[in-house]
Amino acid sequence: MYLVKKRIIYKSINELRKEIAYIQKTDRPKRVFFDHIPKCGGSSLKHYLESNYLRRKTKSFYHTDPRSALNDFKNTADSKRHSCQLIIGHYLNTIIDHIHPESIKVTVLREPIDRIISHYYYVKRSPSHYLFEKVTKGKLSISEYVESDLSHELVNFYTTYFSGIPNEDAMLNPEESVDLAIRNISKNYDIIGYLDDFSLLTDSLYEQLKLKYKYKGEVINHSIKRKSTGEIDDSTRASIQQANRLDVDFYNKLRSLTKEK
Repeated sequence: MYLVKKRIIYKSINELRKEIAYIQKTDRPKRVFFDHIPKCGGSSLKHYLESNYLRRKTKSFYHTDPRSALNDFKNTADSKRHSCQLIIGHYLNTIIDHIHPESIKVTVLREPIDRIISHYYYVKRSPSHYLFEKVTKGKLSISEYVESDLSHELVNFYTTYFSGIPNEDAMLNPEESVDLAIRNISKNYDIIGYLDDFSLLTDSLYEQLKLKYKYKGEVINHSIKRKSTGEIDDSTRASIQQANRLDVDFYNKLRSLTKEK
């Protein structure tokens, strides 16, 4: 109880400090739009960004019915939408044309095979997750999980999300679908980060967004009871790669392009 009260007091004091700086018009960070791709380290980045922005100037989209909340946002008056300094959540690409034009648009990606492994172990330790019972009661292995058709997040999610093309159609024209996804993410996002270069990303955000606080290394939603990519067997790795072969191509090509810049 003491630790809970201490945490609440700390958050209140921190929020008060941010309010004072905002009123005085000093150290105001730039507007940012963070499109949180599931299982790409986004919870840690969410925590870091929220520590730098006023709660009342933050709009979060973490809903059981995100489509409805996003549609409501699009139908809100410009003045209210543009008053947000931090917009954060899942599946935000549908509102990217409705945010303040000066917002810096950010997203983070993870190596696709490692992302699926993380997704699997996250579901297994999260009773509130909508896939928990299906995975645990069915005693699904990682291979069975990725081949189960339980969620669109498990099969070429990067390519379908950023291209806007359903997986069945994307598989008919894989190269064109991957190239479209790369063009869209390159055009629509100002900063594309990678989980294995997380400190580089947070340093860049600290500088470009004029944030008050540097990232202190807090890791949120990290599972220590999971196999690493190197620990899974060749057959399981092959299953994940086969199901997500467009995403593997997308990720490798995008990394090469961003390294060249």
